[in-house]
Amino acid sequence: MDSNSNKRKSMEVAPGDDNDQDDDDGIPTLGITVLSQGTATSETYFQIKINCPLFKLLKTFCRHQNVDYKTMQFLYNGKRIHPKQTPKSLNMKDGDQIDAISHIDGGGAF
Repeated sequence: MDSNSNKRKSMEVAPGDDNDQDDDDGIPTLGITVLSQGTATSETYFQIKINCPLFKLLKTFCRHQNVDYKTMQFLYNGKRIHPKQTPKSLNMKDGDQIDAISHIDGGGAF
């Protein structure tokens, strides 16, 4: 009965190591939603500091979706996100959305 369809999860991404949850450094955070569409649409909400590389958010998303990062493409406003970019470098605002698209290669004859 547990379907992944239309589920929303929430998580926090810190710029330091994966266990770093220090929010008292004065760096603003944004709420960003990663929307994955495919056979099962899922929405994951992240809190991320504006200077944190988006790679951390994207890797965390992939780990929780149980997909390989290398098979995914992430878009913000229709443009591909590069791992070193930050919410600040992309002028992201609270509540913005990143689209997650799965790459499927092949399709040739068996």
